[in-house]
Amino acid sequence: MIKRKSFSLNCPLIWAVCVGLATLLVYFLMIAPSVAPQADSGELVTAAYTLGIPHPPGYPLYTFVAHFFTLLPWGSVAWRVNLFSALTQAAAVSVLFLLIFQLTKNRLTALAGSLILAFSYTFWLYGLVAEVFALNDLFALLIIYFALRRQWVWAALFFGFGFFHHLTIILLVPALLYWWWQQRKWQWKFVPAALVGLIPYLYVVVVAKTRVGPLMWSFPDNLDSLARLMFRADYGSFSPTVGQDPALALLSDKVAQVTTYFRFLVDDFLWLGIFLGALGVIWLLLRQRRLAIFLLLGFITSGIFFLSYANFPLYDYSIMGLAVTERFYLLPNIFWAVFIAFGLKLLRPPLLVIIAGWYVVLLIINHYPLVNQSGNFLALNLGANLLRSAPKNAVIFLQGDTLTFATFYARYVDHFRPDVELIMPNMIGPDNRFRYLKSVRPQLDISLPKTASIAGFLEANLDRVPIAYAGVTGFPGGELSAGSPSGLPAHLTLADQALLFYGYGYGAPNPAVSPSPAPKTSLKDF
Repeated sequence: MIKRKSFSLNCPLIWAVCVGLATLLVYFLMIAPSVAPQADSGELVTAAYTLGIPHPPGYPLYTFVAHFFTLLPWGSVAWRVNLFSALTQAAAVSVLFLLIFQLTKNRLTALAGSLILAFSYTFWLYGLVAEVFALNDLFALLIIYFALRRQWVWAALFFGFGFFHHLTIILLVPALLYWWWQQRKWQWKFVPAALVGLIPYLYVVVVAKTRVGPLMWSFPDNLDSLARLMFRADYGSFSPTVGQDPALALLSDKVAQVTTYFRFLVDDFLWLGIFLGALGVIWLLLRQRRLAIFLLLGFITSGIFFLSYANFPLYDYSIMGLAVTERFYLLPNIFWAVFIAFGLKLLRPPLLVIIAGWYVVLLIINHYPLVNQSGNFLALNLGANLLRSAPKNAVIFLQGDTLTFATFYARYVDHFRPDVELIMPNMIGPDNRFRYLKSVRPQLDISLPKTASIAGFLEANLDRVPIAYAGVTGFPGGELSAGSPSGLPAHLTLADQALLFYGYGYGAPNPAVSPSPAPKTSLKDF
């Protein structure tokens, strides 16, 4: 007679699923209802909706999967893609539960550690908006989980998917090599398992050959151009922006990066989390040194080393500078959450439940007002009001991530002001920049190399179409000003900045921001 396995609520997998579902429920109630103001959110939603190619490395896996979320029948298109982030971040919390349970054999510790990460500020925020980092978190945790179990083929498989999704996964390599070295059993099947992660780039090849869309950063037609996209050759693989060389950063800049991260670590986990994490590090070094070295290598290389090397722009600690940088705190924060779990493990069950429960509630109370996106229409209003302020049939040059991609979302996803077309001057390569515009505005003169520069485009087309620009710091003239070095006039039609941010969405036109036929050529004209 065959014995049936009894169903047990103590099964770690059931606990993991439950903690993931609980996290998803909380996230679901706070998801951004439309395009989010996070820098690349509007770009990623627009690329997913139009089957485009976002900025390097192209994010084909994210774009392809997110496209299916855009087909859901509920909510705005942006909300559907924001839901994708909530699902992947909640799945990452489930994997973290399994990881901590594997290391501690304690369900309460695993539950506490996973919920602490779930409701830390940065992790929670990036589960509510369309961004590539939630999927990156999931891949990182799957890699760590299978590596610690010494299931290296699975670890290699997810490493491949993770690396070809976001290059920062390579920062796990020192820790992984250290852990593998304890066993040193090489298998050639690691290589094909990792190379499976290349499959999503078939999407890029097919799209580049068959489509011309409004958001196409690259049209790779050979292995060299495909490799340049994959490895961000035009940016520099680990450079935050085009033309920034991390090697030229001053020592003071590198110190500022590290101190800023530790400031954020306190914001993410509060001082209690810093104390518990430090306690966990000390205990691990005394009792499980190999595991401690593995986790510390992951924390240091993905956090202190990478941040000081990449030297992301902090802009004197402005909101914009920190918003660019904070997403790169997610990977080291995963390791710190494990340290916190080991700190909690030192407590006896009654005290563990009290302290951990109080700590999770404290995180929720502190972070909920900061992360809640459920009423955030800021970026939607920004894009809609800028479009409303433009002349009929205008071509608008845009720069600045939030401004640009919020406007792209309003125009090409919500189809607001279909008479207007948008151009990003900082999109790499003039052919990429103008290829879509050629297909929809055949009356424009877009003959290269004459119009490769913005000044050349203005000179060739000022008499053909109204031209407006916003947020373009590198525009002819140096700042938000009209014309070119030769003094060419240009139409500059923008809504008042306050109305741009606190505007009226797609509602009835507001006289205060309605288009004016007269060209505005400097800030004095506003």
